[in-house]
Amino acid sequence: MKILLINAYLNQGGASKSTYRLFGKLKERPDTTVKLFVTKSNIVERNIVAPSGKFASLLGNIRSAVSSLVYRLLYKPTGMFSVPWMANRDLKNVLTEFAPDVIHVNWLDSATLSLNDLEKSKIPVIWTMHDSWLMTGGCHVPDKCDRHAFQCGQCPTLKSKNNFDLSRLFWKQKASFFKRMQSVTTITAPSKWLYQQAKQSPLLPNQAIYHVPNGIDHTIFKPFETHIARRLLNIPENKSVITIAGVSMSSDKNKGLDLIEESLKILTPESRKNILILIIGSDQKERTSTFCGFSAMHIGMLHDDVSIALYLSASDVFCIPSRSENFPNALLEALSCGIPSVGFSVGGIPDIIQHKQNGYLAKPYSPGEFAAGIEYCLGLNKSKDDIAQTVSQFSIEAAVTKYQDLYLDLINRTRART
Repeated sequence: MKILLINAYLNQGGASKSTYRLFGKLKERPDTTVKLFVTKSNIVERNIVAPSGKFASLLGNIRSAVSSLVYRLLYKPTGMFSVPWMANRDLKNVLTEFAPDVIHVNWLDSATLSLNDLEKSKIPVIWTMHDSWLMTGGCHVPDKCDRHAFQCGQCPTLKSKNNFDLSRLFWKQKASFFKRMQSVTTITAPSKWLYQQAKQSPLLPNQAIYHVPNGIDHTIFKPFETHIARRLLNIPENKSVITIAGVSMSSDKNKGLDLIEESLKILTPESRKNILILIIGSDQKERTSTFCGFSAMHIGMLHDDVSIALYLSASDVFCIPSRSENFPNALLEALSCGIPSVGFSVGGIPDIIQHKQNGYLAKPYSPGEFAAGIEYCLGLNKSKDDIAQTVSQFSIEAAVTKYQDLYLDLINRTRART
């Protein structure tokens, strides 16, 4: 069985991490040959197909700019908006030379592929929803907009007042694509929330849709002694460490930087004593030694799981203040390390946090509730092993087994039609 995984980037964001983990485990299966196609990568590895060299990277950047030029000339988008219309010669070559049995599409942007190329390949497709893009006319995070349930138009992401704008046009094109591809396409969603959204989407009627949670390696993300982790990382042992993680926190409103700042400001005087804020993966340009009046350590991006697990193990509480999330890897990693966690009760977060068992689900989007959750977790009297056990079912092995079953089912369905 030959599988081609596709993701726009590698080592950038939760979708790329989930895709790379799936790729790694599929490689270990003796009955599976797998390749991973990406448009940008800082990893050179066998069976990863990505542009190499300065010229190829330059062409990739030009391609990315051109692919979004159409809608950026017509509109002024306020968030991520993708219309995959441009053919990708590199991908076409991989499809021809590798001839996969199944194409497994993950997260993409406008420059990754064209829907037309997928259809022309006549290869069965599994599509994993890492956000809401599959159900919309182009935006990835609809926020409070529900127009994707009515064929889009007047898109707030595009700042459009026109019912028949680009979002309406692409919504209809996408609906037509999935109608034609219905018999050779399977859709998966990591969270129960997104699964239900997909089942109800008028863009995806009668599609085969499955709930397949992300998985992680529990041999890496596991309980580890706090004091040892702090000594190794030179983090004071007498501090209460509150960890915040998230790519693009300062530039992406959805990540809730403003909400965590407000929450920290209203902690009780007793809770404020001896707090250290540990910030992992933030893109903030000014990395000061303080955050909201507290001592802070800005770690920046961590690209290997062992380092991430070590920093998480040095924490007392993990915070995910996002306004919307699918099935966040960072939260799953923290709880697997035995760290009680706080998040708003939105999206797929309730799939992972069990209220007052392994953390705290705060009412959206109340800083007061979030602050109460931080204080609750600081006082939670549970062992790391007990907390880790609450998410033990979310293993990468379980995810791979489920996907292999879906690959075989899709291959058999397709062969039965021919």
